[in-house]
Amino acid sequence: MRLVLSLPLLPWPPVGGSRARYWHLFRYIAAHHECHVLALRPPNEPEAPPPASMPFASYETLPIPTANPPRYSPAWWRLRVVSLRHPAPAWYRPEATRRLVALVDRVKPDAIVYGMSWMLPYARALPGIPGIADEHNYDPQITARMAAGRRGLDGLKWRIYLGVATRAERRNLRAVQGIAACSPEDAAIFRREAPHADVELVPNGVDTETFSPSAPGEDVVMTGSFSYSPNVEGARRMVQRIWPLVRRAVPTAQLRLVGLHGERMLGDLAGTPGVTVVGTVPDMRPELARARLAVAPLDVGGGTRIKILEAFAAARAVVATTVGAEGIAARDGETVLLRDDDAGFAAAVVRLLEDRALAEAIGARARTLVVAQYDWRASAERFEALLERVAG
Repeated sequence: MRLVLSLPLLPWPPVGGSRARYWHLFRYIAAHHECHVLALRPPNEPEAPPPASMPFASYETLPIPTANPPRYSPAWWRLRVVSLRHPAPAWYRPEATRRLVALVDRVKPDAIVYGMSWMLPYARALPGIPGIADEHNYDPQITARMAAGRRGLDGLKWRIYLGVATRAERRNLRAVQGIAACSPEDAAIFRREAPHADVELVPNGVDTETFSPSAPGEDVVMTGSFSYSPNVEGARRMVQRIWPLVRRAVPTAQLRLVGLHGERMLGDLAGTPGVTVVGTVPDMRPELARARLAVAPLDVGGGTRIKILEAFAAARAVVATTVGAEGIAARDGETVLLRDDDAGFAAAVVRLLEDRALAEAIGARARTLVVAQYDWRASAERFEALLERVAG
C-alpha cells in the first residue's frame, strides 16, 4: 500500500505523547508499506532527518510561523479570523495545502493519514482520496472541560470557542472515511459524531522492553509535553496547591517536572522549595528510574496519557486524577491511586513516599497491566487493519 502521512509534528524524537504515538505506529506501518511524509515544523524546531529505524520512502517538512505572534499584529488578527472556522489556526497554511497536493500528485497514494483533527482541513483539498484521521483526543470534549472551570469573560470566550470547535470537528470529520481513536470513550464519541466513518480503537501504548523496571528512587516526577496547556495547568496545580501539602508532611520530598518545553513554560516555578524544573530531556527513562512515583494531576484532557503508560512500564506507582487516567484500564488501589481533590491527591503522594512496599506493589501490578494490554505492536496492527479497510 502507498500512503501519505500528513502530520502536525515530526515523529522524531519520540518525546511527548503525540510524537511517541507517531513514532511507534508509523515505524511499524512504514516497515510494511510505502510511506511518504509531509510534516509541519513548529517554530524553533531544527530540521532533522528521520533515523535509520524509521524507513520512510520520502519526507519533507514545512516550517510554520509562530503560533503566538505579537498581540494585535497583522499575524495575530489573521489567526483570530481563521480561528472562526478552524480551532487550530496556526496549523492551517495555504502553502501546506499546495505542498500536500503536489506530494499526492507525485506519489498517487492509496490513502492519506491525517495526524489529529488539526490536519483535517487539508483533507477538503483532496476529496477523491480515502482519508484516515488519527485522533489523539476529541477536541470539543477538552474545550468543554476548559469552559466548565471558567467564569466571566474568560468563560464566555471558552464557550464561544466550544461552539467553533464542535462545528469545525463535525465538518472536518466528514472529509475522512476512517478514524483511529485512542480510548473506548473517544471511539464512542467518534461513532456518534461521524456515523459515516469506520472507527477503530487504536490504543496508545508503550515499548515495554525499552521502559523496563528498575529499583525505585526517592523523587516524585511529573512527565509530559509542556507545549500542551492541560499539562501546564496540571503542573501549576501540582506545584502551587498540592505540593505544599506534601512538603508539610514530608519536608525532604523532591518533585521533578520533566518534558518538552518545560524549561520555557514552567521556568517561574523553579524557585519553589523542593521543585526542580528539568524541562526537555532526550530520554525519560533516567528520570523515571530516580523516581519513587509519578503524578498526573490533570483536570482537563482527552485520549489516554502515554506518560502514565511509560511510568507503569517502568513499574512506578502513579497518583492521578480520574481525568488523568481516563481511557486506561487501571483500577484504583490496585494499579493506580485516583484522587481528584488537592488534599486527597497530596495524601496519596505522601502515603507512597512513606510506604515503599506499597509503592513497589502498585508499580509491579501496573507493569503487568501494560505488558498484557498496551503493546504498541498490537495497536499498530489495529491501525493497519483500518488502513486496509478504508483503502479497499
